[in-house]
Parts: sequence; C-alpha cells; structure tokens
Amino acid sequence: MIHTALDVVLDLRHRFTIATERIDRITVTLDANSALPLVYDWPKDELQAKFSLHFAVAAALVDGAARLKQFSAERIRNPKIRNLMKRVEFIRAEVRKLTVGKGVNVVYDSVGKDTYEKSLESLAPLGALVIFGQASGPVPPFDTAVRALARW
Repeated sequence: MIHTALDVVLDLRHRFTIATERIDRITVTLDANSALPLVYDWPKDELQAKFSLHFAVAAALVDGAARLKQFSAERIRNPKIRNLMKRVEFIRAEVRKLTVGKGVNVVYDSVGKDTYEKSLESLAPLGALVIFGQASGPVPPFDTAVRALARW
C-alpha cells in the first residue's frame, strides 16, 4: 500500500515547510503482506522505482508530488532523492502483532493468488477483503462461510 504512505508524506510536506536536508529519518511501517510488491530498495530503472517505497517516499518529499513523471530515469539518478532514500526506514510488520491480535477491518490486496491467504489471516472477525488485482494470478474460489467459522 504505497499510496497510503505517499498520501501521508505529501500531506505532511504540504502542511509544514519541510527541508529534506533537515530530515534525519523517515520510518514507514507496513504490513508484511502489503509490502510484498515493494521489492526494490535501490531501484535501477523506472520499472523498479514503481516497486520501491524508498524511492517513492523520497521523490514525493523532494518533488512534492507522486505522479508517473516522478518515476523517470532522471529522477532515479537525482542526488537529492538518492540521498534522502538512505534515510527511509521501511519496516515490514505482521498485522496481528500491530493490532495486538485483533486484525484489521479491511485488507486491500492487489497481488492476488500469492497473498490472499495472508490477507485473509490479517482480517478481524467480519472484516472485508478487497481483491483488486491479480499480479500473481487469480485467487482460487473459497468458501467464505467455512473460513468465517474457522475463526470463531
């Protein structure tokens, strides 16, 4: 869920005057399942940059925007962005630990087949799973009633 992190970063940047040189560290905590697509800490090209939380957060802070044009070869090589990327700390955490065993009300899963089981496990009772992508393939059919009963 890189979009949520970028929304927060951009909101903070617009609310306060933030000089990137004065930032010591940026810590972003995401659920391990949500973080699965974010596999590149130091992207080498435009495609890798789209799967890099470090780059996206740094570029959003430097540029004040998170649009497609930020994910260009020129922006990836930008020294100000590269320097800020070193200060982005990305923590992948388990939802159950973050919520003290309760789970979350909604999980948005853009990956599909490879992550839907973990997404289901992250839900609180009566929680909703929204699957809006199939990057790893379609989610196989499953019985929601059986899954709900197994949780109680």
